[in-house]
Parts: sequence; structure tokens; C-alpha cells
Amino acid sequence: MIDAGDFCDRIGTAYKDIKDQYFFRGMQMMKYDAVAVGENEIIFGYKKLLAAAEQYRLPITSSNVTYRDSGELFAPKYIIKKIGGKRSLFGRRGSAKVGIFSVMQPVFLYANSKRASKIFKVLEPDVAALETVSRIREQDCDMIIAISHIGWRRSLALAEKLPGVDIIINSHESRREAMYEWVGGTLVVNPGRKQTSFTEITALFEADSLRIEVIERGKEIFELEYDTGMAELEKQYLKETKELRAKRRAKAEPRVKLEGRKRKLK
Repeated sequence: MIDAGDFCDRIGTAYKDIKDQYFFRGMQMMKYDAVAVGENEIIFGYKKLLAAAEQYRLPITSSNVTYRDSGELFAPKYIIKKIGGKRSLFGRRGSAKVGIFSVMQPVFLYANSKRASKIFKVLEPDVAALETVSRIREQDCDMIIAISHIGWRRSLALAEKLPGVDIIINSHESRREAMYEWVGGTLVVNPGRKQTSFTEITALFEADSLRIEVIERGKEIFELEYDTGMAELEKQYLKETKELRAKRRAKAEPRVKLEGRKRKLK
């Protein structure tokens, strides 16, 4: 399970803190393998994001967002996961070793937050991606996945510069349905619209070859029976927001009554 970034809500509301708490709990329950950092996550509040990543065990990754003062990366450069296979006394057998990393387009952050631009420097995606891929290759991975938070056309161009990358998942742009295009031996995928689309990428290892397919599962997902854990989480969220709304109304009512009395006296 991979999130391609911009999952945080950077617009503040009266119930934002509660919403964020339940949102991250939901992400933890879904057991993501990698979570890319987009500009919305930085603007949301980078300290809050780092705290949430630690508390809820969110595997965030970014290969080109660095702190200006130290030059250090904001998040791990890449993530290595073993998927599939069966567990045995000698480890997991028949599994595939997958390297996952993400890059973000600098202007997406710089144009949306002057404050964040003073704290962070976003390295050129092409350069950061090439360096990261070379590091991942040293880990003897069976597959490399790049999360490209730079836009569709730039993702296609990036695929031409990254030989050996099997899948590039483009993000930042919202499309009604999932779309994909082969660039040499790299499959570039653009997931569909948020909240309505669920794009499944199937990779099948056959002898010395790798077969990749893209399937849009949005309609099927919404027809599935609601997960009981998620249903309970939503129930708790609605209850807590209802209680908070009631408290806010209770605090506001005495002021209204007092103002009414003053008008009568006049």
C-alpha cells in the first residue's frame, strides 16, 4: 500500500486537530508500506507530521526535501520492503525485495509557502532520483518504485532518465480515472481522483521476467463491506466532534443572552 503524497489537509478548521488525529489512526490501520511527502504535508506542519509518523508508524519517505540549515533530509531517502512469499525458520522465502523512494517538484512548495521555503530546500528531482536509484541498486532489490510528485509530463521525462526503475507513480495532479504509459521498460502510472479512485498495480515475477498490470478498483472498493475497525473509528470521530460542537455552542449561548438583556435595559 503506497500513498503518493498530498494526503494532509493544510486548511485549518475548528475541528482540524481531531480530524488529523483520526486520519492518521486510519492510515496506521491500513498498514501503508510507503508514504510520500508532498507540499501539503510540509505546509500542514512538518513537526506535526514527524510526530504523527513516529506515533502512528507511518513510513514517510522523501529523497529531495532537505533542511536548509543542515542539508539533512527531512525523511528517509528510501524504503526497502520484502513482500509476498512465506515465512519460515530461515526467513521469508519466495518474497520480492522492493525499493521505494519519492521526489517532489521544488516549485510546488516554494509557490505555496514562503515560511516553508525558508526552512526547506528541495533538490532537483532528476539529480536526487538518479542518486537514490544507485543507492537502492546496492541493496539488490528485485523491483524499484519511484513516487514522482512532480506532475505527469515531468514524470514521463523522468522515466527516460531512470533506467532500471520498474514503476513510477505520478502524483500532485488529479485525474478522473487512472492512466498509464510505458516509457521503455518503465511503467508510469497516474492514479485517479482522490476519494473515488483506487489504483491497483499488480507485479508478477515469472522466471527472469516481470509482468506489470494496472487495474482501477474504485467501484469494487466502494462495494465492499465496510471494515468493522474503520467503522468504529468513524463512529468515535463523529461522537467526539459532536461533543466538541456542543461545548462550543454552550460557551457561546451565555454571551447571546447577556447581549439581549443589555438591549432591553437601553
